[in-house]
Amino acid sequence: MLYLLKLYGLHIGYFIKADSQYKANFISGIFANFYTYLLMYLTIWILTHRFQSVAGWNYQELVFLMALNLFSYAVATTALWKHYYQLGENINNGNFDKFLIRPLHPLISMLFYGFDWTGFGQIIVSGIFLGASIFSLGIDWTAYKIIVLLVCIIGGILIQAGAMIIFGSLSFWLKKSMNLGNVLFFTLRNFINYPVSIFGGGISFVLTYILPWAFINYYPALYILDKPSEQNGFYLYTPVVGLFILLLSLWITNTGISKYQSVGS
Repeated sequence: MLYLLKLYGLHIGYFIKADSQYKANFISGIFANFYTYLLMYLTIWILTHRFQSVAGWNYQELVFLMALNLFSYAVATTALWKHYYQLGENINNGNFDKFLIRPLHPLISMLFYGFDWTGFGQIIVSGIFLGASIFSLGIDWTAYKIIVLLVCIIGGILIQAGAMIIFGSLSFWLKKSMNLGNVLFFTLRNFINYPVSIFGGGISFVLTYILPWAFINYYPALYILDKPSEQNGFYLYTPVVGLFILLLSLWITNTGISKYQSVGS
Protein backbone atom coordinates (compact mmCIF):
# COMPACT_ATOMS: atom_id res chain seq x y z
CA MET A 1 0.00 0.00 0.00
CA LEU A 2 2.78 2.46 0.92
CA TYR A 3 4.55 1.56 -2.32
CA LEU A 4 1.40 2.35 -4.34
CA LEU A 5 0.92 5.67 -2.54
CA LYS A 6 4.53 6.60 -3.25
CA LEU A 7 4.13 5.57 -6.88
CA TYR A 8 0.90 7.55 -7.17
CA GLY A 9 2.64 10.60 -5.74
CA LEU A 10 5.36 10.27 -8.38
CA HIS A 11 2.73 10.01 -11.11
CA ILE A 12 1.04 13.18 -9.85
CA GLY A 13 4.38 14.96 -10.01
CA TYR A 14 4.96 13.78 -13.57
CA PHE A 15 1.49 14.84 -14.73
CA ILE A 16 1.89 18.29 -13.20
CA LYS A 17 5.38 18.67 -14.65
CA ALA A 18 4.18 17.65 -18.12
CA ASP A 19 1.04 19.80 -18.14
CA SER A 20 2.80 22.81 -16.64
CA GLN A 21 5.00 23.00 -19.73
CA TYR A 22 2.05 24.85 -21.24
CA LYS A 23 2.07 27.53 -18.57
CA ALA A 24 -0.81 29.65 -19.87
CA ASN A 25 -3.12 26.64 -20.13
CA PHE A 26 -1.98 25.31 -16.75
CA ILE A 27 -2.57 28.59 -14.91
CA SER A 28 -5.87 29.36 -16.67
CA GLY A 29 -7.20 25.88 -15.85
CA ILE A 30 -6.52 26.35 -12.14
CA PHE A 31 -7.80 29.95 -12.16
CA ALA A 32 -11.06 28.95 -13.88
CA ASN A 33 -11.98 26.61 -11.03
CA PHE A 34 -10.76 29.14 -8.47
CA TYR A 35 -12.97 31.83 -10.01
CA THR A 36 -16.02 29.52 -10.22
CA TYR A 37 -15.81 28.66 -6.52
CA LEU A 38 -15.24 32.30 -5.62
CA LEU A 39 -18.53 33.20 -7.34
CA MET A 40 -20.35 30.58 -5.27
CA TYR A 41 -19.14 32.20 -2.04
CA LEU A 42 -20.08 35.60 -3.42
CA THR A 43 -23.61 34.30 -3.93
CA ILE A 44 -23.79 33.42 -0.22
CA TRP A 45 -22.58 36.90 0.70
CA ILE A 46 -25.22 38.57 -1.49
CA LEU A 47 -27.94 36.35 -0.04
CA THR A 48 -27.05 37.04 3.60
CA HIS A 49 -26.36 40.73 2.91
CA ARG A 50 -29.96 41.03 1.80
CA PHE A 51 -31.67 38.70 4.28
CA GLN A 52 -29.11 38.68 7.17
CA SER A 53 -29.48 34.93 7.68
CA VAL A 54 -30.99 31.77 6.17
CA ALA A 55 -33.02 29.67 8.60
CA GLY A 56 -30.93 31.06 11.47
CA TRP A 57 -27.58 30.51 9.72
CA ASN A 58 -25.50 33.67 9.26
CA TYR A 59 -22.94 34.35 6.54
CA GLN A 60 -19.93 32.79 8.28
CA GLU A 61 -21.92 29.69 9.24
CA LEU A 62 -23.15 29.28 5.67
CA VAL A 63 -19.59 29.71 4.40
CA PHE A 64 -18.45 26.99 6.81
CA LEU A 65 -21.27 24.72 5.61
CA MET A 66 -20.47 25.29 1.94
CA ALA A 67 -16.72 25.02 2.44
CA LEU A 68 -17.06 21.59 4.08
CA ASN A 69 -18.90 20.40 0.98
CA LEU A 70 -16.70 22.07 -1.61
CA PHE A 71 -13.37 21.21 0.03
CA SER A 72 -14.14 17.49 0.30
CA TYR A 73 -15.50 17.55 -3.26
CA ALA A 74 -12.40 19.35 -4.53
CA VAL A 75 -10.08 16.70 -3.08
CA ALA A 76 -12.19 13.84 -4.47
CA THR A 77 -12.67 15.35 -7.91
CA THR A 78 -8.99 16.21 -8.33
CA ALA A 79 -8.13 12.52 -8.03
CA LEU A 80 -11.16 10.91 -9.66
CA TRP A 81 -13.25 13.18 -11.86
CA LYS A 82 -11.29 12.77 -15.08
CA HIS A 83 -11.27 8.97 -14.89
CA TYR A 84 -14.83 8.26 -13.94
CA TYR A 85 -16.46 10.99 -15.95
CA GLN A 86 -14.82 9.45 -19.03
CA LEU A 87 -15.28 5.82 -18.02
CA GLY A 88 -18.45 5.39 -20.10
CA GLU A 89 -16.66 6.68 -23.19
CA ASN A 90 -13.71 4.35 -22.58
CA ILE A 91 -16.06 1.37 -22.21
CA ASN A 92 -18.05 2.22 -25.33
CA ASN A 93 -15.01 2.72 -27.57
CA GLY A 94 -13.01 -0.21 -26.18
CA ASN A 95 -10.27 1.85 -24.51
CA PHE A 96 -11.13 0.24 -21.18
CA ASP A 97 -9.44 -2.95 -22.42
CA LYS A 98 -6.00 -1.49 -21.76
CA PHE A 99 -6.73 -1.34 -18.03
CA LEU A 100 -7.49 -5.07 -17.99
CA ILE A 101 -4.08 -6.14 -19.30
CA ARG A 102 -2.05 -4.20 -16.76
CA PRO A 103 -0.62 -5.89 -13.64
CA LEU A 104 -2.60 -3.69 -11.24
CA HIS A 105 -6.34 -3.82 -10.56
CA PRO A 106 -8.22 -1.78 -13.22
CA LEU A 107 -9.48 0.59 -10.52
CA ILE A 108 -5.92 1.43 -9.47
CA SER A 109 -4.74 1.57 -13.08
CA MET A 110 -7.36 4.22 -13.84
CA LEU A 111 -6.09 6.33 -10.95
CA PHE A 112 -2.62 6.25 -12.48
CA TYR A 113 -3.97 7.14 -15.92
CA GLY A 114 -4.49 10.83 -15.26
CA PHE A 115 -4.80 13.60 -12.71
CA ASP A 116 -7.12 16.62 -12.78
CA TRP A 117 -4.65 19.29 -11.69
CA THR A 118 -7.23 22.04 -12.38
CA GLY A 119 -8.87 20.94 -9.13
CA PHE A 120 -6.06 22.67 -7.24
CA GLY A 121 -7.94 25.93 -7.74
CA GLN A 122 -10.97 24.41 -6.03
CA ILE A 123 -8.88 23.06 -3.16
CA ILE A 124 -7.16 26.41 -2.61
CA VAL A 125 -10.25 28.64 -2.55
CA SER A 126 -12.41 26.21 -0.55
CA GLY A 127 -9.55 25.66 1.90
CA ILE A 128 -9.13 29.42 2.35
CA PHE A 129 -12.83 29.95 3.05
CA LEU A 130 -13.00 26.93 5.34
CA GLY A 131 -10.06 28.19 7.37
CA ALA A 132 -11.36 31.77 7.44
CA SER A 133 -14.82 30.69 8.61
CA ILE A 134 -13.34 28.50 11.35
CA PHE A 135 -11.32 31.40 12.76
CA SER A 136 -14.12 33.97 12.45
CA LEU A 137 -16.90 31.90 14.03
CA GLY A 138 -15.36 31.81 17.49
CA ILE A 139 -16.11 28.11 17.90
CA ASP A 140 -15.41 26.69 21.35
CA TRP A 141 -12.87 24.15 20.15
CA THR A 142 -12.11 21.06 22.16
CA ALA A 143 -9.84 18.17 21.26
CA TYR A 144 -12.94 16.12 20.49
CA LYS A 145 -14.39 18.77 18.15
CA ILE A 146 -11.10 19.02 16.27
CA ILE A 147 -11.09 15.24 15.80
CA VAL A 148 -14.74 15.35 14.70
CA LEU A 149 -13.94 18.02 12.10
CA LEU A 150 -10.98 16.09 10.66
CA VAL A 151 -12.81 12.74 10.65
CA CYS A 152 -15.91 14.27 9.06
CA ILE A 153 -13.81 15.93 6.34
CA ILE A 154 -12.30 12.53 5.56
CA GLY A 155 -15.78 10.99 5.67
CA GLY A 156 -17.04 13.67 3.28
CA ILE A 157 -14.18 12.95 0.88
CA LEU A 158 -15.03 9.23 0.98
CA ILE A 159 -18.71 9.93 0.30
CA GLN A 160 -17.95 12.13 -2.69
CA ALA A 161 -15.24 9.84 -4.06
CA GLY A 162 -17.48 6.79 -3.66
CA ALA A 163 -20.36 8.56 -5.41
CA MET A 164 -18.16 9.45 -8.38
CA ILE A 165 -16.95 5.86 -8.65
CA ILE A 166 -20.51 4.51 -8.41
CA PHE A 167 -21.97 6.72 -11.12
CA GLY A 168 -18.93 6.21 -13.32
CA SER A 169 -19.03 2.43 -12.89
CA LEU A 170 -22.71 2.27 -13.83
CA SER A 171 -21.37 2.77 -17.36
CA PHE A 172 -20.80 -0.98 -17.43
CA TRP A 173 -24.60 -1.27 -17.72
CA LEU A 174 -25.70 2.19 -18.89
CA LYS A 175 -24.14 3.89 -21.90
CA LYS A 176 -24.51 7.38 -20.43
CA SER A 177 -24.39 6.76 -16.69
CA MET A 178 -22.89 10.17 -15.96
CA ASN A 179 -26.13 11.77 -17.14
CA LEU A 180 -27.69 10.04 -14.14
CA GLY A 181 -24.76 11.13 -12.01
CA ASN A 182 -25.16 14.73 -13.12
CA VAL A 183 -28.70 14.75 -11.73
CA LEU A 184 -28.46 12.55 -8.64
CA PHE A 185 -25.02 13.66 -7.48
CA PHE A 186 -23.69 16.84 -9.07
CA THR A 187 -27.07 18.64 -9.09
CA LEU A 188 -28.63 17.34 -5.87
CA ARG A 189 -25.36 17.91 -4.03
CA ASN A 190 -25.88 21.66 -4.51
CA PHE A 191 -28.76 21.49 -2.03
CA ILE A 192 -26.33 20.85 0.82
CA ASN A 193 -24.65 24.21 0.26
CA TYR A 194 -27.57 25.47 2.37
CA PRO A 195 -29.17 24.12 5.56
CA VAL A 196 -31.06 21.01 4.47
CA SER A 197 -33.89 21.86 6.87
CA ILE A 198 -35.07 24.75 4.66
CA PHE A 199 -36.11 22.38 1.86
CA GLY A 200 -38.77 20.50 3.79
CA GLY A 201 -39.13 16.94 5.01
CA GLY A 202 -39.16 15.22 1.61
CA ILE A 203 -35.83 16.54 0.37
CA SER A 204 -34.27 16.21 3.83
CA PHE A 205 -35.31 12.55 3.87
CA VAL A 206 -33.81 11.92 0.43
CA LEU A 207 -30.54 13.68 1.30
CA THR A 208 -30.25 11.69 4.51
CA TYR A 209 -31.51 8.18 3.84
CA ILE A 210 -31.54 7.66 0.06
CA LEU A 211 -28.78 9.84 -1.37
CA PRO A 212 -26.97 10.70 1.89
CA TRP A 213 -25.16 13.81 0.74
CA ALA A 214 -26.23 15.71 3.90
CA PHE A 215 -23.65 13.70 5.87
CA ILE A 216 -20.90 15.43 3.89
CA ASN A 217 -21.36 18.75 5.65
CA TYR A 218 -24.80 19.48 7.14
CA TYR A 219 -24.83 17.05 10.05
CA PRO A 220 -21.17 17.66 11.00
CA ALA A 221 -21.87 21.42 10.90
CA LEU A 222 -24.90 21.04 13.20
CA TYR A 223 -22.64 19.61 15.89
CA ILE A 224 -19.57 21.78 15.38
CA LEU A 225 -21.62 25.00 15.31
CA ASP A 226 -23.80 23.88 18.26
CA LYS A 227 -26.99 24.27 16.25
CA PRO A 228 -30.11 23.13 18.14
CA SER A 229 -31.52 20.13 16.31
CA GLU A 230 -32.93 16.67 17.00
CA GLN A 231 -30.36 15.44 14.48
CA ASN A 232 -27.38 16.93 16.31
CA GLY A 233 -25.82 13.48 16.76
CA PHE A 234 -26.05 12.44 13.11
CA TYR A 235 -22.47 13.63 12.52
CA LEU A 236 -21.32 10.36 14.08
CA TYR A 237 -22.50 8.52 10.99
CA THR A 238 -20.50 10.58 8.48
CA PRO A 239 -17.37 8.35 8.48
CA VAL A 240 -19.59 5.24 8.55
CA VAL A 241 -21.60 6.44 5.54
CA GLY A 242 -18.37 7.41 3.77
CA LEU A 243 -16.81 3.98 4.29
CA PHE A 244 -20.04 2.24 3.26
CA ILE A 245 -20.38 4.22 0.01
CA LEU A 246 -16.71 3.67 -0.85
CA LEU A 247 -17.00 -0.10 -0.28
CA LEU A 248 -20.25 -0.15 -2.26
CA SER A 249 -18.54 1.67 -5.11
CA LEU A 250 -15.72 -0.89 -5.16
CA TRP A 251 -18.24 -3.74 -5.22
CA ILE A 252 -20.16 -2.16 -8.10
CA THR A 253 -16.92 -1.59 -10.00
CA ASN A 254 -15.73 -5.17 -9.52
CA THR A 255 -19.15 -6.50 -10.51
CA GLY A 256 -19.12 -4.34 -13.63
CA ILE A 257 -15.62 -5.51 -14.56
CA SER A 258 -16.68 -9.16 -14.19
CA LYS A 259 -19.60 -8.54 -16.58
CA TYR A 260 -17.61 -6.44 -19.04
CA GLN A 261 -17.41 -7.57 -22.65
CA SER A 262 -15.04 -5.79 -25.00
CA VAL A 263 -16.54 -4.04 -28.00
CA GLY A 264 -13.68 -5.40 -30.09
CA SER A 265 -12.14 -3.53 -32.96
